[in-house]
Amino acid sequence: MQISSYQMHNILNDYSRRLEQNKTSPRQKSVNAKGPIDKIRISAEGKRQAVVEKVAASIVERITRFGPRDDVDHEIMDQLQGEIDDQPELGGKTAGQFVFNVIDGEKGKTTSTLSAENSKALLERLEELTRAAVDRNMAS
Repeated sequence: MQISSYQMHNILNDYSRRLEQNKTSPRQKSVNAKGPIDKIRISAEGKRQAVVEKVAASIVERITRFGPRDDVDHEIMDQLQGEIDDQPELGGKTAGQFVFNVIDGEKGKTTSTLSAENSKALLERLEELTRAAVDRNMAS
């Protein structure tokens, strides 16, 4: 069986016309009509929590890389510093501790230490404080 060029041309024209009009075969329509099977619906509170988590992660990243920049950053760091100052085990210089200097305009240079075991807990607390601050700011 031989197919002539004008028949091929007609088929291609018909196919391109259907594509332009977005008409598909009945079989294709039934596949498209079903739509996505797995739709995830997130409540307003879930969306809010996702935004809080994203913003908090961004703030923690900014604080850990560049230090506190704005009022929210300073509020979080002041609260965290207050908690660190209340813990007596962070005050002494012993083996296995990270010694660092903090320079601010009011107190000048302050030398502090942080034990290796407490660094993970400190970062987790920074994340908690940041989430709480972001949540509080979004509510107001």
